[in-house]
Amino acid sequence: MYWYNHNGSIDEPVEDGDTVLHMSCLYGHFPCVQLILEVGASLESRMKKGLFLFMMLVLEPLHHAARGEHLDVVRLLPAAGASPNKTNMFGKIPAELADQDTEVPSILTVAAAGDTAVAM
Repeated sequence: MYWYNHNGSIDEPVEDGDTVLHMSCLYGHFPCVQLILEVGASLESRMKKGLFLFMMLVLEPLHHAARGEHLDVVRLLPAAGASPNKTNMFGKIPAELADQDTEVPSILTVAAAGDTAVAM
């Protein structure tokens, strides 16, 4: 995994428009997500539109984690400041992208109840 791109910024896209935080959340690499956040990655960085519909549906790191049902990452991101109420380009919040028969929607619903951020 790339830590920094050629410009030296952890928030610049490194693969298909994704940042290293997006990639780590997409694949559920909890230790990487922790470390990337510790070195200052932005939770607000959006990936650039991908070529595939799936990539266009999921633009925020928390959306990636929710879609992949990566529980540890889903718990970590709101605790680190990610908004569970933020919508993607199709108006979907992270809880709507997860399988409704898993723990992810309920974890995000609880996190959203304490979230004061306005949905985009």
